[in-house]
Amino acid sequence: MFLVCVLEEVEEADYINSAVRFKKEGKPASGRSFSSFIQTFVSLAACWFILLLIIILHIYYISVISDKNTKQKAEIKNLKSQNEELKIKEKNLNEKCQIFEKTQNELNVSRAQWSVDAYCPKLKNGVYRSPYERTWAGAREDCRGKSSDLAVAADEQERNYIVDRLSPVTKGINGYWIGVRARNRTWKWINGTDLFDQGWVDQPAADGQCVTSLSNRGWRSASCNDKNGWICEKKALLV
Repeated sequence: MFLVCVLEEVEEADYINSAVRFKKEGKPASGRSFSSFIQTFVSLAACWFILLLIIILHIYYISVISDKNTKQKAEIKNLKSQNEELKIKEKNLNEKCQIFEKTQNELNVSRAQWSVDAYCPKLKNGVYRSPYERTWAGAREDCRGKSSDLAVAADEQERNYIVDRLSPVTKGINGYWIGVRARNRTWKWINGTDLFDQGWVDQPAADGQCVTSLSNRGWRSASCNDKNGWICEKKALLV
């Protein structure tokens, strides 16, 4: 009987200890699960927050860059428009400059031609025929003072023009000096070239001799120290 009671007490004590141990061990397991859930939730929330922040920043920067690109495109378009306007203005300015330059040149030529016409009205190529008399050197000096030189002829037609039209018979004038003189027994023009036809002068060239022109006598040899009228010629300007 005593043994049965002891066994019953032992079994009861084991049951109580098991229940107590179950309670002590079961409660901490439930706490760890909740703590783990909280940590996982916080981590996931942090990840979602970071992801959301990245998305927001990405959208913001895309918006900023897009706006910046739009402004840059507008500025580029505006600059291109201004550049085109400047090109048009430059073209118009160049055209005006060309017109002005052309007008100025025409005006200068006209003024120069007026000077030629005033220098020798009614005569071709700015020709001046002096009513006075000088030596050949003095006559040439006078021509040079008028920005011209003694008359010359490039061909027979011009020679005849000098004789027939520019060397009229005038009272007191034995002839008009022209741009021909003797050098080394050769008739030469004042520029140093040989006279095209030495026979245009009535006598062979001799040092110290120059040439006069008169309509009824042609070209004649005369001493360069003689005093005669003279013919200056200044070529007319051509536009």
